[in-house]
Amino acid sequence: MKKIIYGLLGVAVVLAIVFSFTNKSDKNEPTKLNIGAISSETGAFAAIGQAFSQGIKFAHEEYAKNNPNAQISLTVEDDGSESKKGLSAYNKLVSFNKIDGLINLSSPTISIVYDSVTNSKLPVIQLGEQDRNPTDDTVYQVYPTQDAPEVATGEFVKKMSAGNDAVLFYTNDSTVMKFVGNIKKGYNTQFIEEFKLDQNQKEYATIVAKAMAHKPKIVVLSAYSSNGARVLKEILKYPNKPTIVFDLIYDGTEYAGAFPDLSVLDGSYVMTLKSQMDPVFVEKYKARYGTEPSIFAGYGYDAFNTFVSGYDADSKVMSKNMKSLFLKGVTGNISFNQEGLRQPEFGMKVIKGGVLSEIQ
Repeated sequence: MKKIIYGLLGVAVVLAIVFSFTNKSDKNEPTKLNIGAISSETGAFAAIGQAFSQGIKFAHEEYAKNNPNAQISLTVEDDGSESKKGLSAYNKLVSFNKIDGLINLSSPTISIVYDSVTNSKLPVIQLGEQDRNPTDDTVYQVYPTQDAPEVATGEFVKKMSAGNDAVLFYTNDSTVMKFVGNIKKGYNTQFIEEFKLDQNQKEYATIVAKAMAHKPKIVVLSAYSSNGARVLKEILKYPNKPTIVFDLIYDGTEYAGAFPDLSVLDGSYVMTLKSQMDPVFVEKYKARYGTEPSIFAGYGYDAFNTFVSGYDADSKVMSKNMKSLFLKGVTGNISFNQEGLRQPEFGMKVIKGGVLSEIQ
């Protein structure tokens, strides 16, 4: 999902709250609803998209069992994490399926349909970060907002720095640029040099050599794994490895594909969201599908229940519902700020023995 959320990702709640969500308004949940979902079930991030879809479907299935009189339909479409396919899927859901609201995964799709959904007041439960500043609209982001954690990443680097000893690598992407802006806000000084990485870049030795000529003590990476892993492979060739600081885009699973032994990254710092999947949900999911859920299945599950819990046909009423909502979801507590962004819980961790560990 190159344009999705990332950094993904630090990942309990009680049995009773896993499948029956509550909120402050105690509103009656809808008995008839037509929900559309767009995920990225094919393409480079198919595993993430498939997990997200499965979580949505599992929530729908559980809701139907627990509410036999409810008539809630669910239609899932694929965008392949491409805006063109996302627009086509959206048009089908709106024109043919006549959906009452949308659950969406990818940033490319929300970017291209944003004007349409906000103009029509169609409610959207969104996972991926948007490439624009948040406003009080009909899009509610169920993935915790990354603004504050990214600012905190910059603040962390500044505390580590002795001044003029850090370089920055980042992927040239509109969503990542938003993250970088927040890192700079927290760092509040100049990096020795900044290096922009094209998404299809093949050669990294030259750009890393230029960075390492500065003899940096700190390298900040705000880059998708396709770029970040190649940068790191080049850095590791140098005898004096600088301290690596990853922002939220870091995904250990994806980096493990490039570094079978992640202990080569020991001593690196990673900003993470303090969320983990509820163990009861994990067991329920395993019993149903025979495998453990990824965090994205949990987000899909929470996205469906968030939508149903907050929905109202009147967008003003739904906005009020969502802003007063408090759900104990399977990925942690869910509440939204005035711009419809999920409030984050976050913290910096360190890689030890190839795994994320608490900083002592």
